[in-house]
Amino acid sequence: MKQIYLNATDESAFLEACSDQGLLNDDGELIKKSLSPIRYDIITLPNLQKPTGETLTDEDGNEYPEMEVIEGYCAMALVEDDYAEDFLSSIQVEPESPVIKFAGY
Repeated sequence: MKQIYLNATDESAFLEACSDQGLLNDDGELIKKSLSPIRYDIITLPNLQKPTGETLTDEDGNEYPEMEVIEGYCAMALVEDDYAEDFLSSIQVEPESPVIKFAGY
């Protein structure tokens, strides 16, 4: 299995890419997990954030990183190795520093 990062401009564009690949059910909802014909698992991350590089201080004097929402509609997928390159290829991205990873990957 290979971990893939996905980012579309918005949820509608994400679902359109999923529809093009046949990953929506008859009601137009994402099929998040499948064992056949291609084994995959998708997790959507619509409010994913990353540090801005700035530090903020709360009322108790504790410092913490300022965060900003990552542009677009983010998701991750685990896909069989043989299908990973073509799986939602139109919205695949390679983040420099992934904020989230599947356990063991």
